[in-house]
Amino acid sequence: MHMIKGALSLTEAMQILKRGEPCTITVCTLDLKRNKGGDRKEWQNVRLMQKDNPDEVIAEGSGGPAPDSAIAKRNPDHRGNHTINVRLMNDEIMKIHLPLMEKINGQRIAL
Repeated sequence: MHMIKGALSLTEAMQILKRGEPCTITVCTLDLKRNKGGDRKEWQNVRLMQKDNPDEVIAEGSGGPAPDSAIAKRNPDHRGNHTINVRLMNDEIMKIHLPLMEKINGQRIAL
């Protein structure tokens, strides 16, 4: 595997996200079902959704903590699908496919 000089590994990028500090992330879009993608999106003040932080688990559309019945209705299999959930500055939750993440805080990510 060839590393790009000065680029972060995906492991290093995940360590930055796991610190819980707001980050700027650049991703490439891809939608195989609709045959669209290739656009770059940059999100600022992004935070990783932490499974062990109950304040981060919310009911869809409510803006507040989820009732116990809304938590973990199914296993999203983030590891198997290579995804993470992040909270954007406007409190929207986005799923990011890790192989499509290009930059974090302006630093390139090498896969």
